[in-house]
Amino acid sequence: MSCVTCCSRRRTSFRDFAASEERIASNILADRLQRLEHAGLITKVPGPGGRERTAYRATDKGKDLIPVLLAMMLWSARHDPDTGALEQLVAELERDQRRVARRVRRDGSIQAYLRNLQPVAE
Repeated sequence: MSCVTCCSRRRTSFRDFAASEERIASNILADRLQRLEHAGLITKVPGPGGRERTAYRATDKGKDLIPVLLAMMLWSARHDPDTGALEQLVAELERDQRRVARRVRRDGSIQAYLRNLQPVAE
């Protein structure tokens, strides 16, 4: 599991991480989440609406990694044709990485940032 996932979402449950395309074993996922928490990159928070026992949220320290992680995503997109990076995100990063990092942090996730870029259908 990568820090990108932790920093790109406001709150994420263990179940969300386990269902990600990385398909990480639950014991390894639990260990990595614990390491990220001990490093101060994420924190446990009550799950939304009580459905999940625990959710995870990036701390300010974790969010400070957003520019680094976005730069790594751009590097990967440039050098690995199978990276899976979203073309729209890569294009925005190539235009202005600092602006994208500020807006991802403001919007709370890469997904929210991309939704805010798309024009609203009338």
